Amino acid sequence: SRTVPYVKGKTLLQCAQAVGLQPAHSCESGYCGSCMAHVNTGSVRMRTHEALSDRDIARGVALLCQSIPASDEPLELDSDSTSFRAASAVKSSYSKRASQLAAVAAFAFMIAGTLVLRLVH
Repeated sequence: SRTVPYVKGKTLLQCAQAVGLQPAHSCESGYCGSCMAHVNTGSVRMRTHEALSDRDIARGVALLCQSIPASDEPLELDSDSTSFRAASAVKSSYSKRASQLAAVAAFAFMIAGTLVLRLVH
């Protein structure tokens, strides 16, 4: 258990990183879900939460990269209880928007690969 001071205007992920902690994270935009944590005590506000379903939010799951405290009360978070791997097994954890972005990214990589092959040959 670590106590992390909150710096106004920073996300919980940024605050954790400032004291040397390295919670899991990837996109830092709220789309991938790799920084999910469970809010045990207190409450947070998320700037965006595309990777979470309404059910996830109701269960107290938050994205560290998008979360700021909702009040002055202390927060207790558990970032080990919820992981990206666990969420990927639950289809409802991903929004339609996140799935669309993944499909567009895969298509873009296919096109880029085709162009590289044509340039080489």
